[in-house]
Amino acid sequence: AYELEYLDVLLDSKEEFERKLAIQKKSIEENQQVLFQKIREYPYCIIFSAGSHGSNLQVMLKQRFQMDIRAFCDNDILKQGKRINDVEVLSPWEAERCFPGGVYLVANKKYSREIQGQLSRMGIEKNRVIDCKVEKLIDGFL
Repeated sequence: AYELEYLDVLLDSKEEFERKLAIQKKSIEENQQVLFQKIREYPYCIIFSAGSHGSNLQVMLKQRFQMDIRAFCDNDILKQGKRINDVEVLSPWEAERCFPGGVYLVANKKYSREIQGQLSRMGIEKNRVIDCKVEKLIDGFL
């Protein structure tokens, strides 16, 4: 839907299209800064979701803020034990055992609430869990 909206704008007016893209870019940069302010106090991050949102978030955090991403965690046992960008995918319980004290960045759009509930039931404090709306953090998600 967003793509069609942007295409319509481009077809109507190149200037309006460029204006919309500039607004989107500014918004993305602001959202990235807000996230960085929330996570910079933690010694490292664990990204919950070993899918495309999680890997895109990891690349952005590493490139833009040099954040230490210690692990991905995922409930999918087929992903556990694999590596994404040289970072291992663990089960949530293994991630917490290996990296206590880190902040969990939830990078799953569809199951975000369920994941936050799971982490809470595991005893992970709410302030250590951040729902990352990756589509609002990464250039290219329109």
